[in-house]
Amino acid sequence: MNAETLAFLNTADNGMNRLLWREFAEVAPLFREGAATQLTDALSEASRKHHNLHHILTIMRLARPLYDLAIDPLGLRIALLFQDAIYHIPLSAAQPLPRDNEERSIRFMAMQAVNPAHPSILHAAELIRGTITHDARRGLDGPLMHDLDLSILAVRRSRYAQYEQNLRAEYDVFPQPLYCSARTAILRTLLDRPRVYASPYLASKWENAARDNISWAIKQLAQSLIPGEAAYA
Repeated sequence: MNAETLAFLNTADNGMNRLLWREFAEVAPLFREGAATQLTDALSEASRKHHNLHHILTIMRLARPLYDLAIDPLGLRIALLFQDAIYHIPLSAAQPLPRDNEERSIRFMAMQAVNPAHPSILHAAELIRGTITHDARRGLDGPLMHDLDLSILAVRRSRYAQYEQNLRAEYDVFPQPLYCSARTAILRTLLDRPRVYASPYLASKWENAARDNISWAIKQLAQSLIPGEAAYA
C-alpha cells in the first residue's frame, strides 16, 4: 500500500471513497502516485447516475470470492476498476453517441500505469474491450469479466428498476420513444443469446433472475415506459 493510499484511508470522510481505495490498494504498485485520486474523481462526476463509483464498488464486492477462479486475478481486478474510468454523457440529442468510452478508459489506465506493457495491464485492456459488445471471449478471464459487468441484470426487481431509471437519467437528452426503442434493442440482443451469463457457476446463480428482469423491462419499454415508472408487481 503506497503513501498516497495510506494517507487517504486515514483522512477520507467519504465511505465510498475509502472502499474504492481499499480495492485499489491491491493493484497500487502497478500505478503512478495520484492514480487512485484521478480514478475516484472520474467515477464521482455528477452526471453519472449509473456508471459511477457505487456501480464499480458493487461489482468489486461481487468479485471478491471469484478471484480464485481467474487466470490473472490482478488483471481482472484492474479491468473492473478502470472499465468505466471514462464515460461521456451526451449533452444534446444532436450530439453523436460516444463510441470510444472503453478505448478512452484503456488509455486512461495505461497513462496511470508505471509500465503500460505489464502483462496484467495488457490483460485488463483486453477484458475492457470485451465489454464493448459484451464479448465473453476477450481474454482468458472474459467470462468472469462479462458476467460481473452484467451482474446488475440479476438483482431484485426494485433494484433493477432503479438501474433502468438511472440509465435513462444518463441519456435524458433523447426523446423517450427513441430511448425506449434503442434500449429494447440492446435488451433483446441479450435475451436472444443462449445464455446471458458465460460462466456456468454464475449462470446457475443469476440466469433466471436476469431473464425475468429483461423480459419485464422489454414489456415496459414497449409501452414507452421506463421500467419502474409504473408499478412493478
